[in-house]
Amino acid sequence: MNAPVHTDSDSDLFREDLVVLKRDVASLIGHTKGRATNTVQDAPGQVRRRVWRLGHKRQREAIAPPRRSISSSTTSPVAARSLALAVGYVGPRALRG
Repeated sequence: MNAPVHTDSDSDLFREDLVVLKRDVASLIGHTKGRATNTVQDAPGQVRRRVWRLGHKRQREAIAPPRRSISSSTTSPVAARSLALAVGYVGPRALRG
């Protein structure tokens, strides 16, 4: 009924495991801290690149000609022109009262 007692070897194994665990936790903390520091230090560069890309994109859009017109937005150019003519005719009459 009595189990053999291995207190010395069990406590030695526990101490070894504890030392390994401490080392792993310290390594993990150091790694996480390093990544956080790198992220914070690189943040201004990331913001600068994003602002530059956005400004460059806006500049290209301002220079580029319109991509779509009324006639190219529908499948039938005749229908688009007819619609424009109807709006041009009915619009002023409706506004006159």
